[in-house]
Amino acid sequence: MVLCITPQKVINSFLVFFWLFMIISCNNKKEHEFILVDLNETYSIKYSDIFYDLQIVQLDDGVLVGDIDDLIVLHNRVVILDRRISNAVHFFDRNGRCIKSIIADDGPQVFTSPSTISLSQNGDEILVTDGMSYSIYFYDLDGKFLKKLDNRDLSVDAIDFSGDNFYVWSRNQVDWSKKLELRDLINFSVNGYIDLEKELEFKVLDGRAASIFKNSKYDNLCFTQKFHPKIIQISNSKIQSTYLFQFNSSNFDYLKGNSYRMVDLYREIKGRSLNALNGNLVAIGDHLFVDFIYSGDPYIRTFYFNKSSKKNIVLEAIINDMDMVMKNRRSLYKYPVVNEYMTYAYQPYDVQQALYEYDREDNNPYLEDIRSLNLKSDSNPVLFIYKLKEDIAISW
Repeated sequence: MVLCITPQKVINSFLVFFWLFMIISCNNKKEHEFILVDLNETYSIKYSDIFYDLQIVQLDDGVLVGDIDDLIVLHNRVVILDRRISNAVHFFDRNGRCIKSIIADDGPQVFTSPSTISLSQNGDEILVTDGMSYSIYFYDLDGKFLKKLDNRDLSVDAIDFSGDNFYVWSRNQVDWSKKLELRDLINFSVNGYIDLEKELEFKVLDGRAASIFKNSKYDNLCFTQKFHPKIIQISNSKIQSTYLFQFNSSNFDYLKGNSYRMVDLYREIKGRSLNALNGNLVAIGDHLFVDFIYSGDPYIRTFYFNKSSKKNIVLEAIINDMDMVMKNRRSLYKYPVVNEYMTYAYQPYDVQQALYEYDREDNNPYLEDIRSLNLKSDSNPVLFIYKLKEDIAISW
C-alpha cells in the first residue's frame, strides 16, 4: 500500500492541529487587558454619584483616639485601630459611644503590638494581627476575646476573605510566588498559594509596597503593588484577570522581570516627574477608582476605570456636594471600603474651620448635623461615614 500525502491533506492536518491548539489556549488563557490612560481627558464627578447617605459620628471623648491607622464600619459598630498613639483597638457603637478599648499588653488574650484589623467572613468577628508575636487574635463585636491563632513562621501584613477562602499576605516572605497564601480557617495552616510572581511585570523590594482590597459586598479581591503598573483580580482562589495600565506620557521605563528597591523607585518617579500607579484603589463591583502619581503634581490624582466597558477617565475633581469640610478631592481613597461604607476622619479643628469658611449659598442637607457637634472640647477625630449606592451609574 502506498501512502499518498497530498498538499491539501497537509493543509487540512495543519488546520486541525491549529484549531485544537487555539481551543486549548483559549480555555487556559486568563483575561489580560492593556489599558491606556489618557491624561488629557479629564472629568469631574460628585459624591452623590457614588454615595447616597452620610452619617456624622463624634467619638466618645472618654477614650483617647490618636491616629486612625485603620477602621471597620458595620451597621452597628465602628472598630478603630490606633497603633501609634494609644496602641489599642477601640470598639464604638454607631453613635460614637465607646464599648471597649483593648490596649496592647503581653498576655494570652491581648496582643503585644496591633498591626492590622480585619472583619471575618461571617461579619461577626474582628481579627487583630500582632506584629511582634505573629499571632492573630479573634474578638467579637463587643471586644470580647474568642481565640488566638499562632503563626510562628512569618508576620501577617494583611488578611482578607473572598468566598470560602482566607487570604493572608506577608511582605516578609522572600518567595514572591508564596507571598499571598490560602489558609485554613480552623488551624491557620497553609492550603496553597496565589502565584503572583508570574503576573508581575517587575518586583518591588523593601517597604510596605503591596496591598489587597475588597469591598465585602463583592467576591473579587484586587491586588496592587506600589508603583507597579498592574492590578491583579483574584476570585475563587485563582487569578482571574490582570489589568496593565500605561499612561500616554511620562511613564516609568522598567525592565520586565527586574527587581527594584522602593527607595530607588520613589527617587526615580518623583525626581523625574513620571506617572505611576500609587497602589491605592477603591473597588466597587466593576468600578475602580485608582490613585496615581501625576507628573509634576505634588498631590495624588485618581482615574476611574470600568472593568466591563474598559472605559477610563482621569478625575479632575470629585466634587463634595454632601458635606462642607472638604470642598472637593482628587482622590477617593482614605480607608478601604468595607461593608459598603467609606469613611473619612477629620480633626475637630478642621471641621470648625470649615464651618467658619462655609459658603451660605451652598445647599447642604447635613449642615445642622455638623453644627450640632460639640467640637470645642473634643480632641478625638470626627467620622464622616458615607454609604455606597447599590448601583453606581456614572455618565460622561
